[in-house]
Amino acid sequence: MTLAFGPVGGMWGAASYAWSATSLPWGGTKNMGIVVYEYWQHRATGEVWAIKLNDGRVVGAAQIARNDVSAELLPYLAYRIDDVADFEKRRDDFTRIDGAGSRKKTPDNSG
Repeated sequence: MTLAFGPVGGMWGAASYAWSATSLPWGGTKNMGIVVYEYWQHRATGEVWAIKLNDGRVVGAAQIARNDVSAELLPYLAYRIDDVADFEKRRDDFTRIDGAGSRKKTPDNSG
């Protein structure tokens, strides 16, 4: 699997590309698909979520503070699967936001 940071769909995010196929018990193979990580912000509340998508379907979500948004964090967050059906149904309630350069430098941190 290859992990790439850069523009994903016109915004900074992260994508994992699986170049190999997975062997299935009955001898076939299954394409592993493309995993993409994005930040979504709820239009009404302003809450920010890190979203994990596999072949365009939501497969995980993790709420995150707006100040912590960074594309480099996306693959390492603890994604929950509890609410994925709700995120799939309510996509129009969210807007995708950019994860590039959103961390502010302070005297306490270097990044």
